[in-house]
Amino acid sequence: MSASNQDAAARAIAFGIPYHASRGLPFQVPVVINALLGWLDDRRLKQAGYGSRLTRVTAVLITPVYLFLRAKRLKQRPYYAVAWILSIIVGFLIYASVES
Repeated sequence: MSASNQDAAARAIAFGIPYHASRGLPFQVPVVINALLGWLDDRRLKQAGYGSRLTRVTAVLITPVYLFLRAKRLKQRPYYAVAWILSIIVGFLIYASVES
């Protein structure tokens, strides 16, 4: 366990991310990952003829809204948008239970 924490701390410091073993990753990491994945997905939609400026902005800034817009544009059910929201809620609940 100690070696794992040291490895994680070394990786965080190498990337310039502040690391605290008791706090886990800073909140900016998942935000940046969501923005990057949304942007990449919107690029693919644009290549297929479904992208727009509105979807690009929401893909980077407001991920759940983007997922609902994406489902509507592609005439799909928004299961992945609901799954994203549920996973965020579960993550907050787990974080709250660990903190108390």
